[in-house]
Amino acid sequence: MLEKNTQALAKEYPKQFECHWLDLADQVKVLESVDAWQQKELFNHLVCCAGVLHVGPLHELSMSTIKQTFDVNTFGVLALMQAIAKTMKTQGSGSMVIVGSNAANTPRQSIGAYGASKSALHMMVKCVGIELAPFGIRWALLLN
Repeated sequence: MLEKNTQALAKEYPKQFECHWLDLADQVKVLESVDAWQQKELFNHLVCCAGVLHVGPLHELSMSTIKQTFDVNTFGVLALMQAIAKTMKTQGSGSMVIVGSNAANTPRQSIGAYGASKSALHMMVKCVGIELAPFGIRWALLLN
């Protein structure tokens, strides 16, 4: 479904922006994809709205499920930001918008892994944002 939506947006607005669907849990694929995209053109902006949600009591979720949640929601987004930051630093400009979650700050029953992964993401985005500011790269963290 996500890939269909991405393709529909790209078809409807071909000149305004380019959409890509990417499995952020596969960090090697993230780096390969960014390298391939950078061959075509520079990155001016990144909007990343990534997330998986596994529902269940945190004390009952398998470690592999929790790890997958962090691989997508936290580490995958960070890998994407790191890869794109290289180009933006060279350009001396750019912007990154990352969609987070209010679950990062408000404990909720049965979505503990999700909330924890988004909480870690929030801190990483803020730190990366501070580190990239001297290079003319702006950032925003949106809460939904």
